[in-house]
Amino acid sequence: MTLDHVPDAPGRYRVTTTSGSIYVFDMVDRTVTRTPGPDSHPDFTDGQHVLLRIIQGQVGVSGFWTMQPEPEVAAVLEYLWQVTSPIVAIDRIDGD
Repeated sequence: MTLDHVPDAPGRYRVTTTSGSIYVFDMVDRTVTRTPGPDSHPDFTDGQHVLLRIIQGQVGVSGFWTMQPEPEVAAVLEYLWQVTSPIVAIDRIDGD
């Protein structure tokens, strides 16, 4: 599970998309947290979720990953998925 130019290594990474949404990937806890940007809409995937798999995470293209659903819907959903607007930056968060 990797992001573009980010090894499968411990640390936290900020992924910014053209809509201004920010996704923080914690590769230690295997979580992703979405904060919607000014040109995006609130979504049920906002907030923190357990990250299952990064399928695509490259600058210049849309991101695509799967996440574990909340316990109250896990009986009917195997996973949640996120497709983003094109990614403009992937940055390691200082202090990690």
